[in-house]
Parts: sequence; structure tokens; C-alpha cells
Amino acid sequence: MSNRIKKQFWFTPEEETEFRRKVALTGLPQSSVIRMLIKGYEPRERPDDRFFQAINSLNEMIHTAQKLLERSYQLGVVDKDTVEREIKRWVYFISNIESEFLRPEKSPIKWK
Repeated sequence: MSNRIKKQFWFTPEEETEFRRKVALTGLPQSSVIRMLIKGYEPRERPDDRFFQAINSLNEMIHTAQKLLERSYQLGVVDKDTVEREIKRWVYFISNIESEFLRPEKSPIKWK
């Protein structure tokens, strides 16, 4: 047996159009948008494909750097700790970008 409760909403045609437009901007299902709003978060607009291509490029650069580090360490050419610190900086940088553009923000509206 499920603990889920069905809710039904009635929108005017204008409200429905605006709701669908805003949901489409997020790229999330309608139910997810409603849940986020109830929990006090404002969904963010989904970035375009250029954003995800840039993130993928950065991830490829990190992967390449890690492979170079492994090979250089085997040959005794570089300082492993320095390169690992640099890789961690890139990973942290990507995480910050993702949180800035993808994660929802807490809404400043406080319901009583």
C-alpha cells in the first residue's frame, strides 16, 4: 500500500499555459516542480546544451590529467601531490558551476 496522496488542481487556461511554460523551462516533471515549490525551493531554468558540453569538456580534461599523472608518476617525472591538488581544484570548480546553475535555491518567501 502506498503512502501517496492524490491532489487535483484546477487552473484557468492562462494559468495552465504559464505553468506548462515554466515547467518546460526547468526540464523537470510537473510533480517535481510542485514538490520543490512546496518544500520552499525555486526550480532553476535548465541550461542549454552549451553548458553541458562545457562541463563534459572539463571532465574530459580532468580525466586526461589523471591519466598523465599516473603515467608521469610511474616514470618519476612529476610531483604527484601538486598534480593531485590541481585535479581536485578542477573537480571543485566543476562542482561549484553545477551548484550555481543547476541546484535549486531556497525561496526567500516565508509562509506562516
